[in-house]
Amino acid sequence: MTIVRFTRQLAADKERCPICLKDYFSTPYDRDKVAPVRMSCSHVFYRECIETHLSSSTRCPLPWCDAQLPLQPHKCELCAAWEKDHAAAGSLVVTVCAIQMLGTIKDALARLAQEDDIYVLPMTAKDRLFAHVRTTLKRYEWQFHSGIELVELLDPSLLPINAEDTLEHYGPKLSASVPATYVSYFPPREHDPNDYGPGQEP
Repeated sequence: MTIVRFTRQLAADKERCPICLKDYFSTPYDRDKVAPVRMSCSHVFYRECIETHLSSSTRCPLPWCDAQLPLQPHKCELCAAWEKDHAAAGSLVVTVCAIQMLGTIKDALARLAQEDDIYVLPMTAKDRLFAHVRTTLKRYEWQFHSGIELVELLDPSLLPINAEDTLEHYGPKLSASVPATYVSYFPPREHDPNDYGPGQEP
């Protein structure tokens, strides 16, 4: 799993971005605070610099480093154009922006609940779900994740060791099985190498 980590503690030789040479955590005139992010290869860059770089290349900006972020294909015109113009393997990544993403998730759930009762959650379950989502998004803010990785991080049922405690905490409504009439809406899940142990692959 490839992750770019946000960090507030840097070594002495990592106090400024090697791309724009701005000091981390400074606030240039008319600009946002220079927030550092750490690539999976442990190299640190200013968030805006690395986002700009990743719009045209998925490799680490440092010429001596061969690390490459995965691409996550999206079904939008811009992403399709990116994928066509850059014949690179992998998948595009998304930057975690906690406030914006939490608002989008709340709006999406409210819209789904208006369209179908299956998405209506009891207030307690909804509050606990959004508390988990808010905490998780804040924890991973300004990190880069593939869409699938981010969805797995936000799913409370995938994190705990004790599934029964989770079911009791969030309630049966949140963990209810999908009715048969809805199954056709979801594409079949492809096999993932991580689903199998060594020598157990199909």
